[in-house]
Amino acid sequence: RIDIMIIGKIFPASTLGFYTRAVGFYNLIIRYSSSSISQVFFPVISKMQDDIDGIKTLIIKGFHAIGFTIFFLLFIFHLTADEFIVILLSDKWLQSTEYFKILLLSAFSYPLSATMMNVLTGLGNSKVYFRIELVKKLMLLVTYLVGFQFGIIEFLYGLIINRTIATFINIYYGGREINLSNFQIIRTILNYVIFGLIAYYISYYSFIYLLESADLYTSFIYKAGIFVLVYIGFNFVFRQQGLIMLIDTIKKLRKKL
Repeated sequence: RIDIMIIGKIFPASTLGFYTRAVGFYNLIIRYSSSSISQVFFPVISKMQDDIDGIKTLIIKGFHAIGFTIFFLLFIFHLTADEFIVILLSDKWLQSTEYFKILLLSAFSYPLSATMMNVLTGLGNSKVYFRIELVKKLMLLVTYLVGFQFGIIEFLYGLIINRTIATFINIYYGGREINLSNFQIIRTILNYVIFGLIAYYISYYSFIYLLESADLYTSFIYKAGIFVLVYIGFNFVFRQQGLIMLIDTIKKLRKKL
């Protein structure tokens, strides 16, 4: 958390407060959404070391689950960030929404990266894992040294670029172990990105035309409600595996109850 130390030294205390609050919300979304999905892969992959095709199938299914979940959360929180933070913390923390929205643009990075790193560690390729982590730490150091020279917003966008590049590095080397290309992985999650964008803009523009002067609670409920309906609707119509897996899981839980 050297970023906290640097921001505390360079910027006003209020900026540090807004930043840490935004990072806190961002980390909660990651922790309680798809990070738990990616963490279960390591013991499973370790047991399937001799079944590369089985691991490949497992990873693709995992990316469907992660893609459906993380892009749902990324877009819905980006859409309702202003209302979400003000309702929870009051308008004194409104500045945090700008930082929060930027951070959300890299919400896909951790779960996708962690999943592919689990492939490397699960298959016992610790040397490649170490080299990748070393390269990523050096990239992060450069982002810190350069980004803060221009301002905190520029640093955050630099962080997004850094995390995106790191994700593609992880996908490339992890995928190479199981004959899974970047293209296959991108194709797996692409529909979730597209449906998320469609739902985002439908919710945003329909709100502007119909309820622009609504209070915070109405705005939050309307935006979130329209987004959920459109996002789930597109995934249902096109029979996306991420939604099917979620429905199957809910059915199994209901049977147990």
